[in-house]
Amino acid sequence: MNNDRVRKLLEQDLMSIDLDLRKSGDQLTIVLIGGASIVLAYNSSIKTTEDIDVLESRPVRILERHGISMYPDHYLNLLEDYHERIIDVPFIGMTNLTVKSLGTIDVVISKIGAGRSKDIADCKQMAQEGILIEAIFRPYFNRWLERFEDKKPLENLYNIIFHE
Repeated sequence: MNNDRVRKLLEQDLMSIDLDLRKSGDQLTIVLIGGASIVLAYNSSIKTTEDIDVLESRPVRILERHGISMYPDHYLNLLEDYHERIIDVPFIGMTNLTVKSLGTIDVVISKIGAGRSKDIADCKQMAQEGILIEAIFRPYFNRWLERFEDKKPLENLYNIIFHE
């Protein structure tokens, strides 16, 4: 699936949630994580996502009804100050749904933590597109690495992203 099609499908899903929120009179803020974040917030050309994952949010039912997966922040093993790097993802025409995204640093840390080949490929693509800058990312990665006893597998993934 090409990137424009992925972007359009993700945007349609979010617009549908906004419409349901308007009908119910509710307001909601979500924080995108993963592939949807990379496509919508950072305009990357990755093509490996068709779903929307968010940090745990309320009201849950409306998100579940739309097939949105929710994850608590501790599940993603994020740095404790990730809130400071959350960014707005503006959408024209949405009134009841506010969309935000993890910062680049935190999206990549969560993907390295997951360690799946498609996640590492996404990170590599972000680096090749100039969305992920090694000199900026490295200090955060080093701080995150301190949590782990066996750092070698994570260092190997880092090297795949930036040096292969």
